[in-house]
Amino acid sequence: PRFMSIDDACQIPEKKLRDELVKLYFEHFHPFCPVVDEYDFMEIYNEVEDDEQLKNRIELPLFQAMIKVAFGVRLCANSMKFRLF
Repeated sequence: PRFMSIDDACQIPEKKLRDELVKLYFEHFHPFCPVVDEYDFMEIYNEVEDDEQLKNRIELPLFQAMIKVAFGVRLCANSMKFRLF
């Protein structure tokens, strides 16, 4: 098996995917487990212009946890669609 390097594990998705995942996080997970303040987070997130600013303005482990939760939401939503048809 190939293991991820720390650099690989710390990669941030491209902006379009990242925006979708942040939206999914706040729509589907955040109402049940509000770990971060949505208003404060979105204010910072919307000011960020590139990945380097994102890494400097938002705690990377927290952001990655949010992204991973959103991936889970996305996978569950996709698998439910497949079961319905």
